[in-house]
Amino acid sequence: MCWRRKEKKVEEMSLNSVQKLYHIFNAKWYDLFRILWTRIVEFNLEDDFIKELNRNIKLNSKIVELGCGTGINIERMLSLGKPFSSYIGVDFSKDMQEIARHKYGKEKNVKFIYGDLKKVKIPTKYDLVISTWVMSHLEKPSLVIKRFYKNLKPEGTMLLIFMTKPKWFISFWLILLTPLFACSYVNIDEIKKMPGEKKIKTYAFDLATFLIIKK
Repeated sequence: MCWRRKEKKVEEMSLNSVQKLYHIFNAKWYDLFRILWTRIVEFNLEDDFIKELNRNIKLNSKIVELGCGTGINIERMLSLGKPFSSYIGVDFSKDMQEIARHKYGKEKNVKFIYGDLKKVKIPTKYDLVISTWVMSHLEKPSLVIKRFYKNLKPEGTMLLIFMTKPKWFISFWLILLTPLFACSYVNIDEIKKMPGEKKIKTYAFDLATFLIIKK
């Protein structure tokens, strides 16, 4: 029981550190940082992600986003001009989600839920799960992925982008930065053990990984 309490305390500390981080980096700074990050790291990745969004969004699609942030991916989806049934954005940062609500809360098929991805309950099964860069902030990302995969509809899809350990000459310079941004590398070997048909593509000397899971 003691080790469980310690483990829970570590997870709570991690969650609190991420919440504090996003409280400091509000939308103004976050969106500016995202532009820089996209140019340096995402480059071709963003194009590939948007192509997969376009391929997987259908008229009757029910979409769930794990870590909706300020609504960047809603913007991407709406820019495609493809109608979908519903979108639920989950985030544990009230500051970030409040900005997303301000931007897109009036969209009739868009809903936001505040909560921890390890505990939050989605009241319906879904066709598409998306998540960009959030898994790198979680203590046990594989457990979260398994949790949402379970309620994915047959032939449903998960589109996940996260940080993985890059080549040594990149990793060397990021030793101090990853703790600063309350993130860590996702263990890709652990992810490979996940159920479902998987497609994995890496970018920026393996720093960024795009995982597609089909049920």
